[in-house]
Amino acid sequence: MPAEYFEARERALLGERSDTLYAAPQETAARGVTVSALRTTPEGFAARADFPLRPSPFCKAAFVVEQPDFKPGRHPYHHAGVFYSQEPSASSAAPLLGVKPGMRVLDLCAAPGGKSSQLAAALQGQGLLVSNEYVAARAESLKSNLERMGVSNAVVLNETPARIAAALLEFFDRVLVDAPCSGEGMFRKHEEACSEWSPENVELCAKRQDSVLDEAAAMLKKGGRLSRCTKRLHRSITPISAPAAALRMILRTPLPMTTCGSPAVTRWKMPKHRTTPCLPSLLTLRTLTACWKCPMISCTAEWATAEPIFLMYRLR
Repeated sequence: MPAEYFEARERALLGERSDTLYAAPQETAARGVTVSALRTTPEGFAARADFPLRPSPFCKAAFVVEQPDFKPGRHPYHHAGVFYSQEPSASSAAPLLGVKPGMRVLDLCAAPGGKSSQLAAALQGQGLLVSNEYVAARAESLKSNLERMGVSNAVVLNETPARIAAALLEFFDRVLVDAPCSGEGMFRKHEEACSEWSPENVELCAKRQDSVLDEAAAMLKKGGRLSRCTKRLHRSITPISAPAAALRMILRTPLPMTTCGSPAVTRWKMPKHRTTPCLPSLLTLRTLTACWKCPMISCTAEWATAEPIFLMYRLR
């Protein structure tokens, strides 16, 4: 797709925030580390760290590293599993699930393992974590990272969501879905993300995400919670956006579901006691569009790739 067309399309969707968001990819991506509670506390880590850092606004266990040439993979704390290196915003999804020790938790698209390591830390060695990755090579990386982080109660799978759902129907208390997406949030990190983008790929990703979310919902226990996150640049209800995927899932599923945004998102909810799909009113769609706000839509360019997150609850 011509860059001019893409930019015009996105600017029309972003409106007054477009300049801020378009400036961010020109800057160096913020570096961050997330501390594992299986190894130490955030306070203990901050007191002993030998590189400059400050607390992250996205997660209590995460820090922004204020050293441009920082090489996390070479640090002893990395090899000891004390921290996991990830962009600050990426650490925001897992804590929203409210995982407690003893729960059964599924990370359905888990590689390379940053969010899984956070879920494992929340479990504190009690309960079960199932971390799945469909791509075999990435599943190996996932396994290696969880071993390094000292996770002892995880099962790493290399399976399709459908096969897992067939075996573990209504099994999990919490489900995290970081499904493959069109990846606009990765433009400033990987040049290939720009070259691979196309409207056709967006539609393909949307269909894939719908399938993954359907299987994820089938594995959620009554009263369970599902979190879905993505790397999108804007708040529009496009096929791949978080609110759009959440809305389509609610319309498809026969289960009584409700949704709300993350604490950074203006809260809204769909009808609580539906047992059959129903079309939302035009007012609901307009309200959803107006309410969709997240850290990446703020005026702080540093957080322009924050991950929009939607939570879904199975009511009964």
